[in-house]
Amino acid sequence: MNYEALLRERRLFLVGCAVLVAPAVAFRLFVVLGAIDPAATANFANVASLITKMVFIYLVFRLSRFLQLPVWLIIIYCVLAPFSVLYLIPFAGLLIAAWRKGRAMQQRS
Repeated sequence: MNYEALLRERRLFLVGCAVLVAPAVAFRLFVVLGAIDPAATANFANVASLITKMVFIYLVFRLSRFLQLPVWLIIIYCVLAPFSVLYLIPFAGLLIAAWRKGRAMQQRS
């Protein structure tokens, strides 16, 4: 594993998370502004939420495996990923782990 690969994986994780959050924020904004009837779009919102959670679990799993985290930690992160508010635990944990690994790589160089 090299430093450039780590930066690529971390960037993919962050961009992927941003791409997942942007439509959800836009949908909520449209609901608050009254442009969308939440009852009429409930099925779409549920499917979109399910797909978003599955993609986030994949991103968490991918970065966890790249960072070579212990299997038990990968399982915990993947279990917490789809739950509201609890998704912040794997998100922050992976960013901290990537930062620490990158810092260790730079010090070895």
